[in-house]
Amino acid sequence: LVPRWDLFVTEHAWRDIGFTILPCNWVQCQENSTDPVHAEWLHGVYGLYLAQKTGAEVPPWRVAMARPHQKIGFEKFAHGVFKKRVVEGTSEEDDIWKVGHPWVFPNILRSTTGTTSTEFQIRVPIDDYNTLHVVYTRYQFPSEVDVPPQEVVPYYEIPLYINGELNLEVPLPQDFMAWVTQGPVTNRTIERLGESDIGVIQFRQMLFEAIDVVKDGGDPMNVFRIPEENECIMMTQESVYYTPDRNQARMIYHGHQRYNPKIEEIIGMFPK
Repeated sequence: LVPRWDLFVTEHAWRDIGFTILPCNWVQCQENSTDPVHAEWLHGVYGLYLAQKTGAEVPPWRVAMARPHQKIGFEKFAHGVFKKRVVEGTSEEDDIWKVGHPWVFPNILRSTTGTTSTEFQIRVPIDDYNTLHVVYTRYQFPSEVDVPPQEVVPYYEIPLYINGELNLEVPLPQDFMAWVTQGPVTNRTIERLGESDIGVIQFRQMLFEAIDVVKDGGDPMNVFRIPEENECIMMTQESVYYTPDRNQARMIYHGHQRYNPKIEEIIGMFPK
């Protein structure tokens, strides 16, 4: 059965899909999502450096991503692993540690802009050297908002390149850059794993374990065969990711949704 994840089936929501074809293997995309500390360096430190060069506006939540990590954690659950972190200025009482957000085995990251939207980043292998990257977003609305019906879920392209150069404008294309510049299949024989790579190691172990399960004729994690267990598969995640301002609808201007031609329509649905 196709998994009926909550983002696919919950009501009173509006949805869209962003896609990009990437010239690299899907595993190096997913490995990036198992490393919480990459957010500090790739989107925080490097992102602020890029913004200073271009004069681009940087919202508080993106500034906050540069705060140093004090602690990271990983909690395995029925469908994958929750990534947790304590960064400078937060504690174990904050959502990003108490709850975190999950990657879903084997090829999905669940991410959020807080109360505004939640998304699946789905890494679909085309072949060993190319990946279709799909961002499936569910926009959540207060009960008093009249959400228009959708006969078709609209889609748009998130550009890998802009004017012949790798797109580095917002966090997700920065991830793309990190993945594709490793080459079609990264050479792991020369890598140097460190303390922050515990999640990468865990993911690889889970992959090998799943391969062995399939070899023995079993079902790996997230194979569903019983309809009653597949009606709506709920997952949780942090309600505040770094800073509360990320929850504001206009913050999607500072993410990959900026490439969506319907962005003004989406923001207009939210209460002022």
